[in-house]
Amino acid sequence: MIEAILQVKESETVLTQSSPGKWARGINNKFIQDMQNHEKEWPDLPVQNMLTLDIRKSSGERGESNYLSLWAGQSPRLAK
Repeated sequence: MIEAILQVKESETVLTQSSPGKWARGINNKFIQDMQNHEKEWPDLPVQNMLTLDIRKSSGERGESNYLSLWAGQSPRLAK
C-alpha cells in the first residue's frame, strides 16, 4: 500500500470523513466513492473510525486497497 501513496498524483486524492469520522485527505478509492453521499450522517471520530475498523483491517490483510484508508495529504508526490 505504500507504493500506492508514492505513485499517486494530487488529482487522485480527495477530502473525506468516510473512514476516520473527521476530515482527512486520502487516495480516492471504492469505499470513499460509495460512502461520499452519506458522510454527513456518520458519527464523529473515534466512533466512525471504530465502525470501519474491521473493513480496513480485512482489506489490508488481503492486500486490497479499495476499502483501506490511504492517507496521502495534499502533496503526495513529496512523500519518501
